[in-house]
Amino acid sequence: MASEPGLARTFMIEVYAPGPDAWKRRAQVLDRFGDVVFDQIRAEPAIARLPDSRFAVRALVGAISTMVTGLVAEGDYDALPALKAPIMQLLGALWHGGSAAR
Repeated sequence: MASEPGLARTFMIEVYAPGPDAWKRRAQVLDRFGDVVFDQIRAEPAIARLPDSRFAVRALVGAISTMVTGLVAEGDYDALPALKAPIMQLLGALWHGGSAAR
C-alpha cells in the first residue's frame, strides 16, 4: 500500500463515498483476507485452542485495517511499512501461545 498510495486511499478511504454497496464489497474483501490468514494459521496450537479462532482472526484483520486506514487518512504512507514488524510479532506471540516469537 505504501508503494501505491492512490490504490490504498481508494480502498481504505474513498470506498465509503459511493455508499452501502461499496462498503459491502470492501467488507467482503476483508472477510476473504481473513479467511486466507485463518487458513494459514488455524493449525497452530495456540490458535486452535481459542474458543472461536475464526472470530479472533477476523478481529485481528479488522484491527490491522483500522490502523492502516488511519495512516492512509493522514496521508502517512511512509509509516505503513513500519506496521509489519509489530504485526508479525503479535502473530508470532499468538502462534506460540502468548510467548514472544521464536
